[in-house]
Amino acid sequence: MSDHPNEQQENIAAKSFRWATIWGLSIAAVAGLVAFTFVILEITVPIPGLNVITDPREVVVILGAAISGPIGAILVGVLAGAAVPGGNALASIISHSLAGVCISLAYRHLTRLLHRSTFRFSVLWTISVAAYFYAILMPIFILTHNLYHPEPYDFWPVYATIARGALWEAVGTMFITTAVMVVSPRRYRRPLWG
Repeated sequence: MSDHPNEQQENIAAKSFRWATIWGLSIAAVAGLVAFTFVILEITVPIPGLNVITDPREVVVILGAAISGPIGAILVGVLAGAAVPGGNALASIISHSLAGVCISLAYRHLTRLLHRSTFRFSVLWTISVAAYFYAILMPIFILTHNLYHPEPYDFWPVYATIARGALWEAVGTMFITTAVMVVSPRRYRRPLWG
């Protein structure tokens, strides 16, 4: 053990970092089960011209992944995608898990960087949710689908169709998740990991 104060603080910080917590994994399990229920009960909207659906589960997937961290995001992603019909469950699991991990990392960064600025936090959070949909979830879904499905998608036309079909879901999710983050007391906004 060193007598240097900075080195002692670094050792404490290194030991206290946690990729997951019981509370965070509990939140992830509940969020994933709610998302799973949306799909099982077919609370969905089909995107015309494709064997792809849009639904309200992204609100709970994003909030659950953000709060619970990368390990929780994988749990949420598996549960959110497991019941997707049309042979797309694997693509949905992988895309939701990876997008969830990315949103959890973005959320942790934003809460640490902007913990006192609600306005800047909400603007950057909204941009992060848009990136979740359009830069991560949709492209990974299409690319993963094409790896194993007997009928691969032509990337750009399918991406454009999904992006158009899911526009109101994305806008609604951005609005709802941002509102939840803004109205929550600051002490409840912090991630349950890290």
